[in-house]
Amino acid sequence: MDWIKKHKLFFIVFVSIVILTPFVLHFLIFENSFSSKVSNDGWAGFLGGYIGAIIGAFATVIAISIEIEHNKKEKYDDHIMSMRPYLYVNVDGVSYSGGKVVATLTIQNLGLQAACGIRMLELDQDDTENASIYHKRFSLAANGKTTIEVKIDLNKTENYFFDFKDIGDNFYRQKVSASCYEPHGFKSPEYFISFEPELIQTKKEREEKFEKIRIK
Repeated sequence: MDWIKKHKLFFIVFVSIVILTPFVLHFLIFENSFSSKVSNDGWAGFLGGYIGAIIGAFATVIAISIEIEHNKKEKYDDHIMSMRPYLYVNVDGVSYSGGKVVATLTIQNLGLQAACGIRMLELDQDDTENASIYHKRFSLAANGKTTIEVKIDLNKTENYFFDFKDIGDNFYRQKVSASCYEPHGFKSPEYFISFEPELIQTKKEREEKFEKIRIK
């Protein structure tokens, strides 16, 4: 379907040729009054083979084009994956303040490339906007780590996420979920489960979007 959208005109022409060819042959060959030494059956066999070869060539071109674009997309996706950061969260300490948990977290980038402009937000479905729980953005090189302190309300939500970019300016969102225990009646994070980072938007997609807006 993506190929059809990108080559809409070519596809329309190809389908039109396939549909209209029998009607054209009927009126120009079989219903005309011109004399010919070749019978209608002969013309039908010749033109059928000729047109079949053309349609086959068109189909081959389409198949090759789809394969080339598929290979390009796979190569591009592999390139994106090679740059994708992966953040791991470790709980180093917990204290309590104003009914909230103050968690000391070590964030480590286990990816092969840097994570840029990282921020941590709470994933609360009841909020119209996800609230940032660590306002200062930071970056981590491959295998780099840093320690942050965040105030979290685990009675409100146990799910959080990081958003960040890779070195290719592609934008990601990575969910982390707290596994909790309750010492002294307070719900506290014991450890965090890190999920696969989700690619939200590539640099290419963002540029194409801005280009469409600019043209409009």
